[in-house]
Amino acid sequence: MNLAPITFFCFNRADKTEMALQALACNDSAQDSEIFIFCDGPRNIKDLAAVRAVHEVVDSFRGFKKIHVTKREVNHGSQFSIIFGIQSVLENHDSVIVVEDDIITSKDFLNFTNQALNFYQDEKNVWCVSGFNYPKNLINFPADYSDDIFFVQGKSSSWGWGTWRDRWQKIDFEIKDYAEFAKNKKLIKSFNRAGGNMFDMLRMQKENRINAWDIQMSYSMFKNSGYTVHSSKPLTKNIGFDASGTHTISDLDFVNFEFENFSNFKLKKLSELTNNVAAETAYLSFHRDPFFLLKWARSKKKRKNFKWLIVGFLLAEVLNLIF
Repeated sequence: MNLAPITFFCFNRADKTEMALQALACNDSAQDSEIFIFCDGPRNIKDLAAVRAVHEVVDSFRGFKKIHVTKREVNHGSQFSIIFGIQSVLENHDSVIVVEDDIITSKDFLNFTNQALNFYQDEKNVWCVSGFNYPKNLINFPADYSDDIFFVQGKSSSWGWGTWRDRWQKIDFEIKDYAEFAKNKKLIKSFNRAGGNMFDMLRMQKENRINAWDIQMSYSMFKNSGYTVHSSKPLTKNIGFDASGTHTISDLDFVNFEFENFSNFKLKKLSELTNNVAAETAYLSFHRDPFFLLKWARSKKKRKNFKWLIVGFLLAEVLNLIF
């Protein structure tokens, strides 16, 4: 089996960087894998100590066949850092595995991702392979779903994933056709099938209000009817849902669950799955949950989340008018 190189991105969180690298090193194929670590530079003088702490972690780390480290002297931001890092690795490799510093992987993650990259290499409608699925307590995943993978159309996955050079090269990070797309309500509705805020994120990216890369990948997948293939069991955890993250602040718990054994998985083509629609629907429904007011009410941070407060009141008024 061909082992794809790993790209690992970090910035100013030494504790999370160490945890993420240690988890990756515990994978069975880590010692045979090549890893490219990209450390973004400081935004200002206040970042210097934290960035240097990350460098100390990276410089002392072992556990991979070969380790390449790139340390940026100035801050490039997550968008440029990730896009440039992936592109530079794909110049000399056909595929790549991508992990950020707030992603904890199970010991089966690299095996699954590498096998999927090999298995779906010639399935050009598959753009992304991912070891992410929501924990059982957060998603109404079909209890009788028996396959080890499922497909989601038009939505990439950034929490531990892999892709191929030819798919990556098709992504339009500048969103050149945005003006035309923004006028087509039918297409926007279809794009939002993968999440009610998909178009809003695309618009904010085009307006330089966010510094992202994955919404452009999802948009390119949407235009090309591309799929992400997911493991049915979660093989990654996101430990970045706190104030240290760039885009990740949430009350939802993506950490406190145990990884299940996933060593004997079986890969299949989409046409071979018996109930992919149910699995895909469960996954996408998480992003358009009609009971978001209930989620707000249960939120530990509800008093601090003013936006959810306003939404809650507005929804209550609408419900009163209807009933």
